[in-house]
Amino acid sequence: GFAQDDSLKVKDPKTAGYYGLLFPGAGQVYNGKYLKAGLIVSLEIVAYMQFRENRDNYRNYDNLNLGLRRTRYLEKRNKYAWWMGFVYIYGVLDAIVDAHLYKFDEIMDEEHLEEILAYFKETETDSVEAAMEELGEDVFSEEEIRLVRIKFISEYGN
Repeated sequence: GFAQDDSLKVKDPKTAGYYGLLFPGAGQVYNGKYLKAGLIVSLEIVAYMQFRENRDNYRNYDNLNLGLRRTRYLEKRNKYAWWMGFVYIYGVLDAIVDAHLYKFDEIMDEEHLEEILAYFKETETDSVEAAMEELGEDVFSEEEIRLVRIKFISEYGN
């Protein structure tokens, strides 16, 4: 077979999502986003450690001399359980979005990118159809507008 040119390589969003489901941060590693992967793993570890600490304080409340009422440790335990879930889901979704946007800056025309981003910054709708009408179907492809919309939501929506 033919060797694939590096400039044409893309990351598969499904694979990124599967890796993210397999282990927190693995989807980011697949996408080459090592700093994000480290951040997600670190947040998961911190949330888990806080979960365990508050769980243990709640379970052993009668044997410990603690400053808060017992139910407060239950509330804190539950809060960190939710944080573990949020970080996990965020990691999966972030990996999928990054896979969609892999090599985006290298393949997207800079002038088109700036013009479409400016449109989404100024408009009150995120409709691709409205963007196609406003920007012109003869100038911009639907795929370009959809990709820039994803990039816009990813960068400015967080």
